[in-house]
Amino acid sequence: MKQITVVYNVVLESRVLECLHSCGIDAYTKYPKAYGIGHSSEPHMGTHIWPGENRVIFSVVDDEKIPDIVQKIRELKQKYPREGLKLIVTPVEQVV
Repeated sequence: MKQITVVYNVVLESRVLECLHSCGIDAYTKYPKAYGIGHSSEPHMGTHIWPGENRVIFSVVDDEKIPDIVQKIRELKQKYPREGLKLIVTPVEQVV
């Protein structure tokens, strides 16, 4: 099992969810507001100077789904390179 964490600009919400659903991900936890500074986009700090927000979704998925998820998120990131999109995949030892 692996945990996927997707951090993305709120403007990509429908596209990220579409990617996940097309990969069979129908259970996840979403943080509706996250702020941050990255290397490929403007800061998203929710302020007048740096408006915008990120969202974070994480889910634990079977290993065989990972290549498809990585491919679809990579394609989305290539299509919107300046919006802020990150996928992190980490091993999971146990879920209770």
